[in-house]
Amino acid sequence: MILARGPVSELLRVEVADTLAYWRVLSGPTLDVVEDVDDFLRHLRFGRAREESTTKTYAGHLRRFHAWCEENTLTRSTAALELPHYLMQLRTTPRRTSGRNQGKTPQDSSLAPALAAVHGLYLHLADIGQVDETVVDALFVTVPQPRGDGRLVLKPRLRVDARPSHGSGRPLAATADEFAALLRAATTARDRCRSRCSGRAPCGWVSSSLCAGRRSTSCRRGPSCPTARTCLVPTFT
Repeated sequence: MILARGPVSELLRVEVADTLAYWRVLSGPTLDVVEDVDDFLRHLRFGRAREESTTKTYAGHLRRFHAWCEENTLTRSTAALELPHYLMQLRTTPRRTSGRNQGKTPQDSSLAPALAAVHGLYLHLADIGQVDETVVDALFVTVPQPRGDGRLVLKPRLRVDARPSHGSGRPLAATADEFAALLRAATTARDRCRSRCSGRAPCGWVSSSLCAGRRSTSCRRGPSCPTARTCLVPTFT
């Protein structure tokens, strides 16, 4: 159970049959069912045949979204227009649940599924006529199908890269001094050649040979390799 500035909410597993179940969101002082979220999660489980674990994950994300709507007295339609503010709150709010990331702000890899759950809810609400085209236009843009078959698809306007290629806080590559130290530490010609190749030197070794660690001590190009000499006998300045 979580407390988000007043509104109380929790998740509940609902068994429909011995082997079928889904998760729902309860909210408010009397823990009432959040009807539109529940309808979406039921459709996700039984209409689209998603796994029970998927409905649990989505329920967790939508519980937080519903709590935010309640805190700010937003309808689903007005909340759609304020979705960037919700994303900002997610980015800046430390995790309250227990675990190794408790007290830390979430990473992009966890924000992307949260947005996917919210976008899925709104697509479902649009399908059943509970939000109008202005909401869909605020959240999605129409783009051609990636396969090029002429069809159009809806793509979210607000997105988070689940696997960012920059800004990780780690250096992008080894420094020259670090690379020189790596070559000094190599004890065999093969290791020196592997080190040169990993540093993007134009060595004739193929990647499969490097991965397999073949016991060859020379480049495949032999004398024609422009770095064969330095592969086998590294020099330092």
